[in-house]
Amino acid sequence: MFDASYKFTQIGQTLNPFIDNNILKTLHYSFKTELHHYLVDIKCYVSSLYVIEFFLRTDKNSKKASKYGKLTHEMKASRIIRTCFDIMMTILSDDKKASFAFIGSPVFINHLQMESIENTKRFSIYRYVAINLIGRKSFELFEDEQTSCFLIANKLSDIDIVRQEANMVLQSMF
Repeated sequence: MFDASYKFTQIGQTLNPFIDNNILKTLHYSFKTELHHYLVDIKCYVSSLYVIEFFLRTDKNSKKASKYGKLTHEMKASRIIRTCFDIMMTILSDDKKASFAFIGSPVFINHLQMESIENTKRFSIYRYVAINLIGRKSFELFEDEQTSCFLIANKLSDIDIVRQEANMVLQSMF
């Protein structure tokens, strides 16, 4: 599990000349599964914190809940997550102090009801990947089960500053 990924392409970046909300730029990647086309947007913050968001290309302009809460029933979650992990490793090769954060978004249980934000299924999977593929040799791992947020803080960076920025960024996403 999590040993295969999809080929991905960086399709661009959006620079933020005014450094709004400490965002320096957003990196844009894409990849295709057998049935779907995904986009990965990664916001880069001043402290070399990268916040990862991925979604179906068809949902690019959708609201957050529907964009991140969908299940495709394609049964390729491990390859999709591994692809995002491989993108993280590409970023890390360019920025040796890179830290990463993400939210395990709640999924739609049915068309009217969403899973609770607390300790989501996606959060549990992302935690497993972080612990088993990334580990603690070069990173400190921080998690918040109540909000399903996870931080992979690079030990080469100032972890306190990264944690502060991650808390600010992730809380603003709710």
